[in-house]
Amino acid sequence: KDGNWYIFNCKNIKAMEQIEFKDIKEYLKWSKCDNYKYKISQTDFLDITHCAISGQTGSGKTYYLQSILLQLINKDIQADIKIIDPKHADLYYFGVRNLKENCVGDKNKAIEMINSFYDEMLERQKNLYKFFKDNPNSDYRKARLEAKILVIDEFGSLRNSFKNLPKSERDGIDEKLSDIAFIGRQLGCFLWIATQQFNYQIIPTQLTEQMSTKIVLGNSDEQTYRNLFSQSVSIPNLDLKPGYGYFAYPNIATVQNPMLFVSPYCKFLSDPYA
Repeated sequence: KDGNWYIFNCKNIKAMEQIEFKDIKEYLKWSKCDNYKYKISQTDFLDITHCAISGQTGSGKTYYLQSILLQLINKDIQADIKIIDPKHADLYYFGVRNLKENCVGDKNKAIEMINSFYDEMLERQKNLYKFFKDNPNSDYRKARLEAKILVIDEFGSLRNSFKNLPKSERDGIDEKLSDIAFIGRQLGCFLWIATQQFNYQIIPTQLTEQMSTKIVLGNSDEQTYRNLFSQSVSIPNLDLKPGYGYFAYPNIATVQNPMLFVSPYCKFLSDPYA
């Protein structure tokens, strides 16, 4: 009656224990779910959609990304994944091992891949015209099509490398990425961007706002929490181990109150031939 109120987010303590997988078969068995979903923790399943991921060095971000991508390429309806890793580091070599030629590690090839992905999206839009006309309020899943995902690691670093390009070319790249984020959801064409910190000077606001799934792994800075989640967000001061973090996703956790979660530790990723 006095207007004071509290919100408690409760988690089973056992659900916050990090599971370790030494074998990829056990991991895929544990993560098995709908063709258009993936599992991020013992209790949390998310739809494939646009995703923004932040994590500083040692947060477990690269392990997390690789483990989720392994889920998506081992489903009955396999996702079509393309990777841009400007650091030419672990995610690039994960792509070399698992995606054949669908990974690049330099600026020029990154631009080519963005253009190619954008063209694929427009081609799918054209091909699905009659389907959407005959099936109102549906999306690519009803057509039983695979999700197409463009993963850009160290997005801020990549975008910063475009500074020397002509302004018209830089604007063209930004426009295509914004179009993918804006119209790709119904078509099943998704953008996943990962970076150590989220800064509006490097990552456009209109792009961040289209990311339905937002994840921060490990301990991060207040600016990243506020820019990725909400200006009013309040994150408890916890000492998070690698693989622990917060996520926001519609109907599960709001950007004002992101949810704490722990992703599994896929030890087999340290030995790709395990």
